[in-house]
Amino acid sequence: MDTAMQAPSLSVRRQIWTFGRHYVEMCVAMCIGVVVTGLLLRAAADARGTDLRQEWPLLSLLVISIGITVPMAAWMRFRGMASRPILEMAAAGIVAVMVVAWFGIISATGVKVGTICGVACVAMFAAMLFRLDLYTGRSGHHRHHA
Repeated sequence: MDTAMQAPSLSVRRQIWTFGRHYVEMCVAMCIGVVVTGLLLRAAADARGTDLRQEWPLLSLLVISIGITVPMAAWMRFRGMASRPILEMAAAGIVAVMVVAWFGIISATGVKVGTICGVACVAMFAAMLFRLDLYTGRSGHHRHHA
C-alpha cells in the first residue's frame, strides 16, 4: 500500500478542536445576525408605530431565523464549505426555530434573542454530528484551511 498518497490522520484532540472551532464560529455568526435582524425589526416597528412581533409573530420569527442564517451561511462559504453542508445548516437552524415556536415551546411574540440563538445552535450541533468527518477535519476539508 502506498502511504505517500494517504492524508495524515488527525489526533482526536485536533478533531475536537476543529469541530468546536467551526461550531463556535457558526454560532457567533448567527448571534451577530440575530442582533442585527432584531435591530432592523425594531426600527421597522418604530417607523410603523406597531410591534411587528405582536402583529405577525410567526412571520417575524421567520424573518429573524433567516436573518441569523444568512451570516452563518456566508461564513461557511468564506471558509470554503460546499453548498450542501451550508444548506443543511441553514435548514437546521430555520426549521428548529420555527418548529419550537409552532408547537408553543417558545413564544413567537415574546421570544428573546438568546433563545433563538440557542435553539438554532443546538440544531446546528445536531446537524454537525451527521457529518463528523467534515466538521472534525477527517475528510480533509479543514486541513486546507487550518
